[in-house]
Amino acid sequence: MILANYTKTPPYTIEAFLLYFGTEFVRSVDSQFSVYMLVGMIVRLCFRMGYHRDPSRFPNISPYRGELRRRKWLVVMSLDLITSAQAGLPRMIMPFMYDTQEPRNLDEDDLHEDMLELPPSRPETELTQLLYSIILTRVRHLQARILDLVNTTSQPPYREINDIDIALRRVFDGVPQSSIASTVEDFGSALSPTSMRHLYLDLAFLKAELMLHRPYLVLGRTDARYTYSRRVCLNASIEMLDFQNKIDAEVQPGGKLFTPGWRLSTVSWYMSSVVAQDFLLATTVLVLELDADPIPPVLQAPESTQSEMRLDHAPPTREEIVASLRSAYRIWSRASKRSQEARKVATAVKLVLSRACNTKEQVADSAQSKFICSTLCSCKLI
Repeated sequence: MILANYTKTPPYTIEAFLLYFGTEFVRSVDSQFSVYMLVGMIVRLCFRMGYHRDPSRFPNISPYRGELRRRKWLVVMSLDLITSAQAGLPRMIMPFMYDTQEPRNLDEDDLHEDMLELPPSRPETELTQLLYSIILTRVRHLQARILDLVNTTSQPPYREINDIDIALRRVFDGVPQSSIASTVEDFGSALSPTSMRHLYLDLAFLKAELMLHRPYLVLGRTDARYTYSRRVCLNASIEMLDFQNKIDAEVQPGGKLFTPGWRLSTVSWYMSSVVAQDFLLATTVLVLELDADPIPPVLQAPESTQSEMRLDHAPPTREEIVASLRSAYRIWSRASKRSQEARKVATAVKLVLSRACNTKEQVADSAQSKFICSTLCSCKLI
């Protein structure tokens, strides 16, 4: 890239940088600030090459090349959001900066270099190689709005939180049936790339809900106006750690995902720093809940926050939280051999479990609580 003088953006500059990003990304199981900086370079190179403007604006770009540019822009936007969330910093691509359209739901065979115009997008009930990425990006667009709220200097109105919650559930409920083959509940019964992709979407949805409502977790313990947020946080965390526990069992020797055909894609995905951060966030929420008060409060939420939608059921009991954290602790302890972040979180989980299981101790030790919070802060999780 240096020999090609990449700052002048010769052909295939973005492709080369995306491959370079991949090599840097897989070098560590922990989040690295360097990849956030690298994505910043990719974004600026994309701006210089005009990827942020829809190809239909440029008559010299063929329909084939234009559609490939839309797909690459889709990848860059996803990387911007992922690395920004990992670093705990604002994203670089804001909505007013681009007008590039979503790529069409087309198979690879639908595209060829000599085509004069793009075929119409296939219906989303028809599964293509790109459909999963398109739907995942719609969830991530809402995650980006959530990330913007998290990084604001003042707490946004709770009404805005509810609006995004409704939009997020609408997107997730609109996932076409063609991509739904299983859920977390029947995990492992019929493993296929399609069913695994739906589980990835499920995890992305749960993480978005957790990011959205996490600032109100503590408030929800004492203020009935935010009981819904606390409930969503706890239920989403339990579901995410249940998913982690089940997939961890399957990637071990003898599990369904330990076979060579699955290991390259699923195990590398499961052990990546992106997914580790998702499970670390869920663990953090349960640690904070159990550390705040061993006996959870019971509040009646106002009628305006009641919902029949997913995750809006009774929060987990103290026993369920303890059981979930025990399972997570076993996984993080094993991961501590290769991950510094896992080592820190495993320490925090061990401390809060030891205190929660000590029936003689009714008042939290302030020194241990401060240590737990400082440990989680060092992992950029709270």
